[in-house]
Amino acid sequence: MKTKITSFLFAIVLFAFSISLFKPASYANSYSSTEYYSGTNYFDTSGVYESHKEYYYYDTYEMDDIHLERLCPNYGLITFSNSCAPMAGTMVVAYFDYTCPDLIPNFDAGYYYNGKFRYRPENSDISKLEESLYIEMGTNTEAPGTSVKQFKNGLTNYSKSKGYSISYNDCGRNLDKIKTNISNNLPVVLFLSSFDYFSEAGVTNKDGVYSMLGRKYNVGHVVVAFGYRQFRFYQEGKATVTKNFLIVSFGDNTQGYLDIDSLSCIDEAYGINIY
Repeated sequence: MKTKITSFLFAIVLFAFSISLFKPASYANSYSSTEYYSGTNYFDTSGVYESHKEYYYYDTYEMDDIHLERLCPNYGLITFSNSCAPMAGTMVVAYFDYTCPDLIPNFDAGYYYNGKFRYRPENSDISKLEESLYIEMGTNTEAPGTSVKQFKNGLTNYSKSKGYSISYNDCGRNLDKIKTNISNNLPVVLFLSSFDYFSEAGVTNKDGVYSMLGRKYNVGHVVVAFGYRQFRFYQEGKATVTKNFLIVSFGDNTQGYLDIDSLSCIDEAYGINIY
């Protein structure tokens, strides 16, 4: 009887082990809060990417634009590997530092000058903030990068440690919700499974041609959206092309256009408020 019981228990253990052995790692699951985002930068030539240039010809064009009143910091001096999520959190904290002045100790992230908000240059205080968020988020501790859950827990813990509350408005892949948050002056953090991104430096508008130099990447990345822009191009009085973009801080000292004609690149999106 004892031998039979032992054999039965061994079979159960062996079955459980086989399940765990062949179960995919949680960070490999797309479109879930368990994926880990390790990021890249626009000028990185490693990995799989495709450079391309878009040309939009017009006689006239129209543009709709909404953006945060204070726009968004444009940081990118990343200290740690795979830390696009801590960098995105750093830009969110710096954005709210104006209304929550104790978020960054002994440092004012920005100020108004001639009616426009200006962010101070990235310095050691910002690097310390990124390091704090890197630690709070547990980046690279479970897998290369940061999960959505780690990002939210880390940013929440940091905000509360400075005496502030934080909320997350789930936008999913709903463009109207993303635009509403931006209209309400709330930055939207985007967790991307891939992206088609055009740096502002690669955009020209001359002699009836709007051209955009960009790159397509298939890699998980985290950016901060602070605006929305729609272009409508016309030739001979007829609409020819309509393009939709989110304006983002990419986390590598560039800002530019994220193509959102398809929202499938967005895993999750959250409008964030710190108060």
